[in-house]
Amino acid sequence: MAEWLDRHHLSLPRVREFAATAIRISTFAIDLDHLSAPVALRQIASALKANVLYLDDGWQTLVDGLAARARSLGVDIRCGEPVGRLDSVDATGIVLAVGPAEVQKLTGIPLPAGRAVYMASLDLALDGMPGDGPNTAFAVDRPLYFSTHSASARLGPKGGRMVHVAKYLGSAPQDSTAVRAELEEYATLVLPRWRQYTKFVRFLPQLMVTSTMPTPAQRPNVDILPSLSHGARRVTIAGDWVGPEGMLADAAVASALDAARFIERRTAAAA
Repeated sequence: MAEWLDRHHLSLPRVREFAATAIRISTFAIDLDHLSAPVALRQIASALKANVLYLDDGWQTLVDGLAARARSLGVDIRCGEPVGRLDSVDATGIVLAVGPAEVQKLTGIPLPAGRAVYMASLDLALDGMPGDGPNTAFAVDRPLYFSTHSASARLGPKGGRMVHVAKYLGSAPQDSTAVRAELEEYATLVLPRWRQYTKFVRFLPQLMVTSTMPTPAQRPNVDILPSLSHGARRVTIAGDWVGPEGMLADAAVASALDAARFIERRTAAAA
């Protein structure tokens, strides 16, 4: 991505900072020296074209809805059942929808090393919104953002507001105390009276956005485990770190569809 910016003469400091802001808002990535330009540009184009969706009552509604739909189709969802070996699973096809470390542990097959992406989040539950601040703000000179997600979706009791102040961390760990102080300072800059309205604060110092940022080296595909896909057993992978298409939730869904098609093809070929 950095080379792409250089080729397009986006080198003036303020122009470069603005471009980096647009990139990290869309991709959550700040490591432009390793971020794949084609993947990042497609992600930015998608964000500009379709924007994003905010869900009433949060992501849990999507999880619950997906589980209900799966059960209606006859899926048996089992929780709290650890799997230490794949040969203990009675199935003709297995999709490992876990991180690369867990895939390596279960299969014994080494995977290409990936660059994980992290961020820190300061979540503010307010009992009202001060009238002297915006709903959204993006820092240009620092990897910070401020967003009142409850302005777009129902995320709390009537009259309440849910504010997220976050810092894009990249792959390098940072001192959590300093990060929290920086986020609180930025919240005060954007919304000076936020403390007067705050009912609850949650600080999450190191959230993993994705275990593998897309780089020019490409992410592993769903058919990376050929030695385990033979006979009646077909094993594949899915996740936001898998496959060439999309980033974040888009990559998770695209790789899941590819994994399902992979198993279908192998099953048909063995029939």
